[in-house]
Amino acid sequence: MALARSAGVSELHILRDDLVGVPEVKQVFVKSDRQSLSVLIILDEYDRKAERKIVKIEADLIDAYPWLDIDFDVVYLSGRPLADVVSPKGFQLL
Repeated sequence: MALARSAGVSELHILRDDLVGVPEVKQVFVKSDRQSLSVLIILDEYDRKAERKIVKIEADLIDAYPWLDIDFDVVYLSGRPLADVVSPKGFQLL
């Protein structure tokens, strides 16, 4: 773990590596501090299989880092530009 009891580089690498394995994920934005990790995941369209993979990744992170308040949000573009759907906060991880 990069930093005890904080969202560190190690946690972000794990998150990035896991989400790279979900080809439907187009972009990921992350906002973190010492106690929380907010993740915004962008998909082109609703995909049940991809959503199940994302839920599993979130659950695994929650289990691995119980001191972090972890929150995933998934946004479906449905053919719209990102700026028309959401204004991402934090930094772009993917």
